[in-house]
Amino acid sequence: MIQSRYLNAFLLSALTFLGLYFAALSLAQIEKKLQPAPSKVIKVSLITPIKEIPKPIVKPPVVPTPPVIIPMPVVKKIEKKEPKKIIKKKIVEKKIIKKKVIKKKIIKKVVKKKVIKKKIVKKVQPKVIPKKVIPKPVKREPEPIERYVPPPIAPPTYVAPPVYVAPQPVIKAVPKPAPVAPQPVVNNDHHKKAFLRNVRSNIIANKKYPKIAKRRHIEGSVKVRFDITRQGTVSNIRFINGKSVFHKSIRKTLERTFPMSIPSEVRAELPISDVSVVLHFNIR
Repeated sequence: MIQSRYLNAFLLSALTFLGLYFAALSLAQIEKKLQPAPSKVIKVSLITPIKEIPKPIVKPPVVPTPPVIIPMPVVKKIEKKEPKKIIKKKIVEKKIIKKKVIKKKIIKKVVKKKVIKKKIVKKVQPKVIPKKVIPKPVKREPEPIERYVPPPIAPPTYVAPPVYVAPQPVIKAVPKPAPVAPQPVVNNDHHKKAFLRNVRSNIIANKKYPKIAKRRHIEGSVKVRFDITRQGTVSNIRFINGKSVFHKSIRKTLERTFPMSIPSEVRAELPISDVSVVLHFNIR
């Protein structure tokens, strides 16, 4: 009984001891968790700048100045010179001979200028050849052919047989064609000049100042030459002189002006070549 009582007491004490030990361990772990995390320590090291060691200043070597030697004055002996005798030269008067000045006559060469005679080229107007009027052949109406009609048959009576005489053809005289009088030559020069004046006035009326030239304040005159075809259109446009900035505008002006209505008096003169017009471009 006594042994079992001591054993029970030992077991109870051992159990209580173990319970207290485990309780203490759990408390220690809880305290560790509740404690704040340790702050990290950042170490900052201050770097001290390296001091520059000044280079030693090397002084140039002092050259000793040589002593100044003052030269002693040299005493020159003054020799007494005897005065020279002055010999007067005789002045010989020279006779001045005047030279005769021969005046040369300047002969001017007279160069005769060649007189260049300007050849006056006369414009040969084309001769108007009158068209020959060929007379149309007159259609002759066929002449009626006379046919023999036998006489009516009479009752049988003895009559001498008639002698048949064939009718002779009637020859008509062919009328000779009347001589064609030469047509009078019509002078179309007046009508041609009037037509060309009308052409020039129409071109000037259709003229337009180019925008580029107007913006740059460019002025000038342009001479243009062209041909007029039989259909009344313009061809072979060429510029004789003037600034190229106006060429495109003038070409469009000619295309707007033609074709033109051509009067009947001038049709025989077509085509007309080398028609020239001078167009002036001035900013007002």
